[in-house]
Amino acid sequence: MTEAFLHDWSSSRNEQDALDAMIEVSRVLDCSGVMITYSPTGWLPSNEPGLIHRILQSGMDERQLQHWMGPAAGQRLQVSPFHRKFDPIRRRMVKQTLPRCFDLRALMEGDWGPLTARQQLWCKHLLSHGIREVISVPVQIPPTEYWNMTLISNSPHQGSQAVSALQRAGLTYFTHGLVQFCIEQLHWRESGSRDRQMSLRPRERDCLYWAAMGKSAAETAEILDLRTETVRKYLKAALSRLDARNKVQAVTKAVQWGLLALSGDEPS
Repeated sequence: MTEAFLHDWSSSRNEQDALDAMIEVSRVLDCSGVMITYSPTGWLPSNEPGLIHRILQSGMDERQLQHWMGPAAGQRLQVSPFHRKFDPIRRRMVKQTLPRCFDLRALMEGDWGPLTARQQLWCKHLLSHGIREVISVPVQIPPTEYWNMTLISNSPHQGSQAVSALQRAGLTYFTHGLVQFCIEQLHWRESGSRDRQMSLRPRERDCLYWAAMGKSAAETAEILDLRTETVRKYLKAALSRLDARNKVQAVTKAVQWGLLALSGDEPS
């Protein structure tokens, strides 16, 4: 395995060090760009990808990055630079654990399943800006976090044909180390909590969890050994903290921000 994949993260101190290590890996694979993204929640109850909170990248110009993060269909779609709603690669990788290579032309032709019109447009935009192939390396951290290192190639037949099984193993090893560095040294997870400025008290989270499980206030009160009116007060407080209009929106926001896990197990 090449030395670039075995990077010693104890020698790295900041974002530039992380970026330099990522660039070295991209050079080994003859890729022209690389980025790492962090989503507190990979997949929302609404069946949409979660928001991207942080990104670190090299080799992608402003227009490539803009189209990657959310190409607009005409002028009707309001684009957020941290939302990959129309990215068909992310939709395929957000529940995966091993690296995969994608040829954008093959993706458009349906080799990975049918695409929506907006997903076709997403691929077409990237192809028009020189991106031909993508290597996606996912990292899942239960219960909700999703990280992904992405390498792009501007030349055809680079990614999918050139990456060996050993290199894929090296990419997995490297990316897990990179994610740990982003958490422990760059404090991406902590900055996300500060930026969100959202929190739930334990009982508010408990009541919201059981509401998400379909329990009424009375049923939740029986489970938690509380009064029904007390449960309603906790739910009202949770909606207020999350700036939500109803329980469904509150649950969606709480899951999106990693404040609530709907794993089927009772909250601790």
